[in-house]
Amino acid sequence: MNPQERGLNKAEHYLNQALVITRKVTETARKTSREAKELLSTPTDIELTEALTTEAGIRDVVLVPCSITDTVQDLLVRKADRGELEYYQMVNEHSLGGVAAGIYLATGRQVLIHMQNSGLTNAADGIISFANVYKIPIPTVVTYRGNNLKDDSEPHQEIGKMTADLTRTVFKGRVHGDRLGRGILKAAERMFGDVKDGYPSVLRLAPQAFRKVHPIRLPEGEFDVRGYEENYKRFIEVHG
Repeated sequence: MNPQERGLNKAEHYLNQALVITRKVTETARKTSREAKELLSTPTDIELTEALTTEAGIRDVVLVPCSITDTVQDLLVRKADRGELEYYQMVNEHSLGGVAAGIYLATGRQVLIHMQNSGLTNAADGIISFANVYKIPIPTVVTYRGNNLKDDSEPHQEIGKMTADLTRTVFKGRVHGDRLGRGILKAAERMFGDVKDGYPSVLRLAPQAFRKVHPIRLPEGEFDVRGYEENYKRFIEVHG
């Protein structure tokens, strides 16, 4: 090989190296841009609901309602009406772990549970003494009420101060989502990844983590005010 050919081969080698480096830098830049966008953007309640159910393969939801997620709850009910999932509404958080574990043991399906942060201590019994012991994978959403001083409810502030420590203790550090609500969809993805190891994991959902765009309204004919008034009169007659 003459010097000119050796020079061309060397130049081609360096050019290929430069192209490889350029591709890696471009891929890294794109990944960083995506992650920054996910962190800084705020999803809608519709996007959040899809991330917590359809995209995660969840077909069963057991919850105690919270005003922070009122539109999400309505979306879940409508999905249940369309046959896309099973929806169970509990009157007390103490039931959440047991019902979710029962569905999982009977069907093998992971169940999403949801509660207010003030109900975490009620739910903790089933999560700690059963789900953690027997490795029941329960993805959990806990709303982060009292997450900042804008929430002027004293009870919310009190539970808000304890939420970080409570969730870390109950879920053994398998905790995602911060009080600022940043990157909630990515946090939800990590939460679902956690439960693959066979343990409950939690997503702490701050009010500002998502935007409410879904309108809550009762379909026509679902609520008859006249029937309500008649029942109210009968109740007063009987009970005073």
